[in-house]
Amino acid sequence: MSEWKMRVKNKIQPLPGIRVWNSTIRVVAERRNDGSRGFQPTVGVNGANCVAERRLNPRLTGPIHPSLREWPGALGLPHPSNAIPRQRHFPIVFPPHLGYVRLMANTFTSLHYHVVFSTKNREPFLRQDIEHRVWSYLGGIARENDMKALLVGGIENHVHLLLAIPAKVSVSQGVQLIKGGSSSWMKDTFPGLGGFAWQDGYAAFTVSKSQVPEVEEYIRGQREHHRVKTFEEEYRAFLDKHEIDYKEEYVFG
Repeated sequence: MSEWKMRVKNKIQPLPGIRVWNSTIRVVAERRNDGSRGFQPTVGVNGANCVAERRLNPRLTGPIHPSLREWPGALGLPHPSNAIPRQRHFPIVFPPHLGYVRLMANTFTSLHYHVVFSTKNREPFLRQDIEHRVWSYLGGIARENDMKALLVGGIENHVHLLLAIPAKVSVSQGVQLIKGGSSSWMKDTFPGLGGFAWQDGYAAFTVSKSQVPEVEEYIRGQREHHRVKTFEEEYRAFLDKHEIDYKEEYVFG
């Protein structure tokens, strides 16, 4: 077997650690007789599919890539202009019309969070006569920012949100968007809430899919739950349950 030989049409057993994107793509790596490894799938210039020749043995010497004479009749010939100086790596681009289409793996996530935060100084701003409008508005902000509010609830001085947050949005970003987008609306919409503000911080806990119904039931029962327990007691209990270290003077913002 020639050191520089590459097979495109014939099926070859790929090397361990070389990922083949799809079984219909037959560009694979071959082990060379000098101990290095051959061709590794990658993405090349202008987003076209290609394979890159990468020597994995740093002790090797000699040419970075083969001469054109060693590629008779091959497609996607390497060219010195494509070589990266002082790196054993160059792209070999295959024309898109040959059917070598770039395949991008889809990413799927199911990330649910139980988020809790209070009003500033636990002031009873969230009156019963406005709470449903507030819950709906918070859910609308989540929806506008690619999150999903499965349920929103609470009582006068704090709120619970069961959120599905995409991987591209961090929990802190999501909470900031919801709090920041609702604070000014609260002041402008409801009389007597000119001094409204949310607690500076928040608490967020991961929720598995199987736990979603349990968390929903807990949020729906907030008013009954707080007949016997204050928000401060509830908040500390959550932190203790999830083994989160905290200093008492910094628990509430």
